[in-house]
Amino acid sequence: MRAGRGPLFLRRADGWLLPLEVERWCANADAVDLDVLDRCEGAVLDVGCGPGRLVAALAARGRPVLGLDVSEAAVAHTLRRLPSAPRPANAGAPGPDADGTPPPGGAARVRSGRADGRPSPPGTVIPGLARTPSVSPRPPAAVSHPARRATGTDPGAAHRPGDGRAARAAYAVCRSVFSPLPDEGRWGTALLLDGNIGIGGDPGALLDRLARVLVPGGLVLAETAPVDVDERLTVRLTDAGGGAGRPFPWARLGTPALVRRAVFAGWRADAQWSAGGRCFVALRARHTSTTAEPPKRAALISSQRVAKPSAGSPAASR
Repeated sequence: MRAGRGPLFLRRADGWLLPLEVERWCANADAVDLDVLDRCEGAVLDVGCGPGRLVAALAARGRPVLGLDVSEAAVAHTLRRLPSAPRPANAGAPGPDADGTPPPGGAARVRSGRADGRPSPPGTVIPGLARTPSVSPRPPAAVSHPARRATGTDPGAAHRPGDGRAARAAYAVCRSVFSPLPDEGRWGTALLLDGNIGIGGDPGALLDRLARVLVPGGLVLAETAPVDVDERLTVRLTDAGGGAGRPFPWARLGTPALVRRAVFAGWRADAQWSAGGRCFVALRARHTSTTAEPPKRAALISSQRVAKPSAGSPAASR
């Protein structure tokens, strides 16, 4: 992460390897990423934001966005990509997960201060990220959307690059999505790209959690494996030299499996598409609200041939 290059893999106990696209994640958002971001509605949670290419791209558009990751190195990398921004008032040490257990990766500290590493001025807050999180959202008519508080405009309103408002609307914290979050029940879109539907090893539990975090009728934009797979497994991060981290639960789902699981959990599949050898699904949460922002475009279903090996295809064991 610090060097911006791999190789890095997810390794299963039997030696199976899944290559991770570190260089792409550390680069700027590409055309495929930007097409996905065009579909975002309201304020955005980037779940498993990694080194922050999507957070930075949304910030450049003036879209209110909060990146979440349990890796301190990833969060630090994300903050370096953003304009200097004050620390959220409630971004203290992450609390336990909903079941009372520590978040994945242990009690990771929240990276505080400015993007350049200096402490924020006392009492500085980011509008829209300063509330104590509440698991039970207000009724839709009373929702005070984080996008409005963060930018003073309706959700999704565009701002000119460099006007200063993007800095107030974009941030990243070292925290699990299963820990308490700011403005629960008021986020318009959650991103689960780069295989992050696998976070926690239980896609059903992750979707249930996001249903509580999003506004009624909120949107999940998820990237799926480019093969028809539905598996839960335990993996380790490993490098080319054989160094490995601690085991953690993960999941891999192709589009058919994710749609099946989502529909069973009460979600609606709004769109399925592929581009650049990558596959995506747009899911709509149950209990659609009349106050939800309309979709940015009609559902688009397209396909392209894979131009090069994808992270969805396992590498041979060495």
